[in-house]
Amino acid sequence: YMNYFFVGFYTLEIILKMSALRCDFWKGQDWKWNLFDFCLVLFAWFDVFADVFALDSHLNQTWLRGFRLLKMLKMLRVIRVMRFFRELRNIVAAIVGSIATLVWA
Repeated sequence: YMNYFFVGFYTLEIILKMSALRCDFWKGQDWKWNLFDFCLVLFAWFDVFADVFALDSHLNQTWLRGFRLLKMLKMLRVIRVMRFFRELRNIVAAIVGSIATLVWA
């Protein structure tokens, strides 16, 4: 049931993101990441339908295993977040440096 929770959570996330960004979801600076997230949500829903309707017995097992491996690509989202942390670390270092200067002044 945990898989269903995450599918629902990511679906809600993508719906909110699409409603907030509107056309920028497909045309903005991060359109490739948005498309990647959208495809992951579609793949997750296919996996849920395959589980609920027992499509595993009707589909080629090798293809379905490869499909489930695509879900591991979610880890690529971490790369996008790591870029943000590098910028955040620079900002925090600048603030700390400024505070030290103010204390000695």
